[in-house]
Amino acid sequence: MKESSSTTRMLRAGLGVLLLCLAAGCAGPRSDGGDGAERVLAKAEIAELQRRYVRAADRLVGADDPEPSAAVYRRVFTADARIVVTGQVSATGPEEWLAISRATQAGLRATQHMIGTQVVDVHALPGPDGTGGRASMTSAVQVSQMPEAGGVARLLGTYTSELVHVPGTGWKISEMTLSISAFEAPQ
Repeated sequence: MKESSSTTRMLRAGLGVLLLCLAAGCAGPRSDGGDGAERVLAKAEIAELQRRYVRAADRLVGADDPEPSAAVYRRVFTADARIVVTGQVSATGPEEWLAISRATQAGLRATQHMIGTQVVDVHALPGPDGTGGRASMTSAVQVSQMPEAGGVARLLGTYTSELVHVPGTGWKISEMTLSISAFEAPQ
């Protein structure tokens, strides 16, 4: 049976990805400390937390029921997470941060957080009991806010986060700081 050229291309591409993965150590831990499959998976799970957080923050605007976003905040942050916007506000834990987020977004008709460059460093993978996992992450963010009065405010910044692995739950942000590099008020 003759293979189609598209099937051959897909097989070659798949083989290329497999070879790259093997070269990067995806098949298991490497003696030189390289990224094994567990570490690659941990990085993906960690990066997803920041994206889920900002989506939940955006969904708070105009929401009659904040519970769907609150559930995401509780999943993303540890109960005692330290959350800071440099020079402006700080909170401890997801519930306090949710209250601040809602108050900050009052008077907005829309908001959008866009996560850009993300770098995740896994310092320690969790042990067999799920404890001991530690990581850090930086995420570039651009936020657009549309006040009810009109115009668009824009913010550029960087989230810097520390994470821990919680047994039975997975990775969570234990510290998050938003450093604002630029802000443009509504015109």
